[in-house]
Amino acid sequence: MAKTFGLFLLYVCLLTVQITINKATAQQFGSTTNLCEKILTDKNLISLFAETKDAANPCACAEYDMAQDAMFEKVGICYEELLFNDCVKQRCCYSENGKLLTGYRDNRFSISDGIQHSMNEIHDSCCNINNQSRCNAFYEITQSNNCQRHQDQHAAYSWGDPVIETVSTTSYSFNGHGEYVFLKSNNTLEIQARTDYLIANSTDSTIFTAFVFTIYPQKPSIHVIFNRTSMNLNLYDSKGIFKTSTSSVCNPRQPLMTGAFFVLCSNTASALGFQIAPQVKLSNIKALVTLDNEFMNIKITYSKELANMTGLAGNVQGGFYVSPNGAKYSVNSSESLMFEYGETWSLRNNINSSNFWYNLTGGDFSFFNKKSTPRFLENLLDDPDELFKNCNNSMISAFKNTCKHSWDNQTSNECMLTIARTCNTTLGKAIQEQVERQRYELQRKSNKPPTFMASMPNETTLIYKGYSSWTQNLLDHVQDENRAGLRFEVKPNITEMEIVGGVLNWTVGTALRYMNLSDNSIQFIVYDQFNMSESHSVRIRYCGCEDPSECEFQNEDDDNAECRCRNRFVEGLFCEIKIDPCSKYVCYKNDTCNTTYSGDGSPCAVCPLGFYEETHGPNQLCRDLNECNDARTHNCDQECINDLGSYHCACNNGYQLKGNFTCSDVDECVLGNYSCPNPHEECVNLPGTYTCGCASGYSKFNTTSFCVKLVAPAVGSLVGSEQSTEQLSECYNKRPVKKQKTFSTKSEELQYWQIQYFKGEVEKQEREKQLFDIKIRMVLADEKRRDQKVVDDFINGAYFED
Repeated sequence: MAKTFGLFLLYVCLLTVQITINKATAQQFGSTTNLCEKILTDKNLISLFAETKDAANPCACAEYDMAQDAMFEKVGICYEELLFNDCVKQRCCYSENGKLLTGYRDNRFSISDGIQHSMNEIHDSCCNINNQSRCNAFYEITQSNNCQRHQDQHAAYSWGDPVIETVSTTSYSFNGHGEYVFLKSNNTLEIQARTDYLIANSTDSTIFTAFVFTIYPQKPSIHVIFNRTSMNLNLYDSKGIFKTSTSSVCNPRQPLMTGAFFVLCSNTASALGFQIAPQVKLSNIKALVTLDNEFMNIKITYSKELANMTGLAGNVQGGFYVSPNGAKYSVNSSESLMFEYGETWSLRNNINSSNFWYNLTGGDFSFFNKKSTPRFLENLLDDPDELFKNCNNSMISAFKNTCKHSWDNQTSNECMLTIARTCNTTLGKAIQEQVERQRYELQRKSNKPPTFMASMPNETTLIYKGYSSWTQNLLDHVQDENRAGLRFEVKPNITEMEIVGGVLNWTVGTALRYMNLSDNSIQFIVYDQFNMSESHSVRIRYCGCEDPSECEFQNEDDDNAECRCRNRFVEGLFCEIKIDPCSKYVCYKNDTCNTTYSGDGSPCAVCPLGFYEETHGPNQLCRDLNECNDARTHNCDQECINDLGSYHCACNNGYQLKGNFTCSDVDECVLGNYSCPNPHEECVNLPGTYTCGCASGYSKFNTTSFCVKLVAPAVGSLVGSEQSTEQLSECYNKRPVKKQKTFSTKSEELQYWQIQYFKGEVEKQEREKQLFDIKIRMVLADEKRRDQKVVDDFINGAYFED
């Protein structure tokens, strides 16, 4: 039912803009299911949106500028127009960075209060189903325009011990007393102001005490009057009826008046007063009348430059203030000349021009319009003693400290002049606070958001444990009028990074492993001192593998590397899970397994020296290596004896081990380890053994015979004599030999050949014995020679024959 009623009101609005359509009925629009289709195919409704879209007040690009428009109220993240413009209200929504959201769900028009909720139903009907084309069509029809048509709000602020700021943004000080034309457009709007003395019995300083707003030609008016007793602003309607005061609790979203003037209360700490919007086609002009300590102030805002405005705050023409009679005053005129100019706008010059209702305050025109001339003190600012001669000169230092600018520590002329005129430091302080606010507003008004320059990187590659840090001086990539006041933010917030003094330091860790980055990018946001911002996205190519060698980007467009785990003991999406290799292997000794092994083989240590490895699946066995089986694996001279895991060397009989590997001959004759028991026998050392030879002059027929004295004199005469070596050799070998050895003495040479001789005898006897044995066997085999005597004779004859 609410939906149908809302659509009915929609058509009522259409009639007011002279669009003829058929009357809407519930039957025409049907159920919610069919609502979207009905709306999207209704040509009259589409035409309404199209025509009113361009007529509606445009949204500001920045939230701050939107907030300056008194005719918009903030609802959530949106600003909704308070008034209906041809039955249409504008709604502008902003991001947390203060930028206009175009296409945002609530960023569309609301058609009268009756259909406002139905618009949400229409949206849901079009967009809460899986039909993107319908939703796009809905936004195409209903979404707000972008901010291209918006014009920044201009402001003229007049305040305190009156400083008049014109709609041409020039300003001057004016301390006239009475009622004046403050601002006037030809036959449309006029604002008149009343001033009174700030300090009783002192004509040097005046303040605003009342404003009256009048629209021509009907001349409806409203009054805002400063009650200095109760320190409140009182609001009166066009009939002079009291509406409210700043002391009353008010709802800033509930209009106090409608009609010729749309009035809202303003109850913020810095702006306690009334928002007044005259319903005239005059650049969306609005006024904010506020109370600040003991001063009544007025701020005129407008969306585009005003022309043909006159009065105290009227236009400057070619560098001159122009009076009603056409007289011109340079914008650089002295305080006294500007006083003269201001007085040209006094209502005393035309008594019938006053729009004030004197019954609201008592008194009459004459009472409020007594002319006085203040002292002009601006020329004394360089002479504090003369400037403050009516005050306590001992307070000059305190006066100066009160009037210091926070931004440059210079003295504020407005503050100093107020104190000089009133001798009241509190009033001077209030003026100084106003000066500070004005400067802030001026800076904010002219401020442009910071911008990222083209030098700011658009992408970067970050590899955990590889390219593991990223540093950027963000200040080098941002342009702004006041770089010192910039601050930076990164979204999403990543704990691994910090920004100090505009310098980004990012020690790349594992934070990005499990973060779902939108569009694989992070957003850098720069804010200036007024919270205006600009953002810049940086594409992130990231590898979070546990080891950089495991990173594998498929191509240049790949934002996240795949991880190819380097061995079978690592697993996980990022190869971050390490498996204990010793849980998979059984080594020959438990303490030889390497728990940190990261290769493709076995985590077991190699078998110790002297063992060789056998593996059976995951089991390692270390078998003893028999080094003695291969001469290449041992160094023994004679015998190799295998040990478990090693070997040792041994020697044959007659040899002894020298060191670990070498065998040397044992000289049994020297050591006395021999037995030569027969007479005339002597020990003769041989390699590995010894033999018993006969002493000089004795010989044996065989090895078992005794040593007998040699019968052959030739041999006997040779042994022991000093015959020549050749003779002895011939006797020994029965053939000549060449001398193969040299000797130092004849005695040494003789002894050598004696030994060789005896060795030859031994060998000869051994050969003879063997021959004897053979002959014996032959004889015994011969059956014809069985006679023992014959055998003996034969043997004796054979053995001794030459």
